[in-house]
Parts: sequence; C-alpha cells; structure tokens
Amino acid sequence: MFLNPSAGFIALTVLTLTTGTVFIMWLGEQITERGIGNGVSLIIFAGIVDRLPSAIADLIRLVRIEEISCLRAIFLIALVLVVTGLVVWVERRNAKFQSNTPNAWWDGACMAGPAHTFR
Repeated sequence: MFLNPSAGFIALTVLTLTTGTVFIMWLGEQITERGIGNGVSLIIFAGIVDRLPSAIADLIRLVRIEEISCLRAIFLIALVLVVTGLVVWVERRNAKFQSNTPNAWWDGACMAGPAHTFR
C-alpha cells in the first residue's frame, strides 16, 4: 500500500498502535476490577464472536465457488470443534497446586505464611 512511508507516517502508526493497545489493556483491567470476569479474555472472545458470522459466510462462499472442496471445509469445521473442545477440557480440569506465600518480611528474613491452594 505504501511503498516508501515517511518518518512521520511511521511515527504516527507506532503512536496509534501503542495508544490503542494501552487503551484496550486499560479497558480489560476495568472489566476485571468491576468483577465481570477476566477483562482481556472477554475482549478477545468478543472479537472472535464478532468475526464468526462473516467467517462462516466466507467459508460457505468458498465452497459454493469451489475454491475449496466440501471435504476440506468439513475437515476445517471438525478441526475447529476439536481444538475448541480441547481448550475447554484443559480449562475445566481440576489441576490444583499448593503455594506457600510469606505473610511478613522482617529484617530480610521471610516468615512463612499459610499455604494456599489454587485451582
């Protein structure tokens, strides 16, 4: 698109991308602090869900114009379902581990605190 971008264009692009990233991170932190859920994950999920209908329409269009075969489209759908199922399975497992956290630091010596179990 731009064969020889100027230094001003590059600086503006970097500034815009950095500002947008910081804003999204701040927005994710606000969502998390309000107790709605993991804010950044919810923003990523919303982006995926937003693009899902157009991705399905594009897949149907590609099958209709025979750009990809029906077999390949079925394989792609099956792959998406398997990966989604594996992610859900890994996230829902009950993997617990124990962490001993210090509850006080005094004169550089750590005084052991209670053990916490995380899930």
